[in-house]
Amino acid sequence: MGSKVRTNTREAQAEIQGAPELYIRAGSLLRLVCTLKHSTEPPAFVFWFHEQRMINYDQGISVVESRSSSILHLQDADKSHNGNYTCSPSNAVPASINVHVLNATAEAQAEIQGAPELYIRAGSLLRLVCTLKHSTEPPAFVFWFHEQRMINYDQGISVVESRSSSILHLQDADKSHNGNYTCSPSNAVPASINVHVLNATAEEKPAAMQHANSSRSSSSSFLLQCSLLIAIMTSALTTTS
Repeated sequence: MGSKVRTNTREAQAEIQGAPELYIRAGSLLRLVCTLKHSTEPPAFVFWFHEQRMINYDQGISVVESRSSSILHLQDADKSHNGNYTCSPSNAVPASINVHVLNATAEAQAEIQGAPELYIRAGSLLRLVCTLKHSTEPPAFVFWFHEQRMINYDQGISVVESRSSSILHLQDADKSHNGNYTCSPSNAVPASINVHVLNATAEEKPAAMQHANSSRSSSSSFLLQCSLLIAIMTSALTTTS
């Protein structure tokens, strides 16, 4: 019997680290690393584009290439370097990334999807997604609070973190889970959301809205407490490192 020859049908792909969004400070180094996936041979060339214009040979740009990667360096990034960058190898599907150059005074912010109010049914999953805006690096930690008490390690709570987000899961929500939730990253201004766990009867919603109004009045002072806690934790991390 003749042997069958297997062919690799997977298409070579380019991939840029940090995609789809990258935030850097004005005046800092823009460094984009493009790697090749599923490629059986090195590319004959790799073109880099900024807003559809090839920039490999632009002043201030340097490109370092190896068998499986291409690294673009740009010193002293400014607002003119905002926009879409594409890595286009000769033998692979191109990849893109959106670069945002922030002013030195821009402050990183946490943001909870669905804020300021979230209504869920009793017995359902409470899922809170906290993302970081304008952050140039991942946080050392992200604390979650329920009514000013940290809950990261409470029973029934799970927290999944990535470079730019933190997701809190709580199964079988009930009335005890009503109230204000705060996402407090080490390197960003905290964000809050008011959660209302409702019974099957829809008429409870107005009462929950009244509760939200009273909760909102104390949220600003609590955010200040979070900021102080972050400063203490960051100082401790710096001391021990």
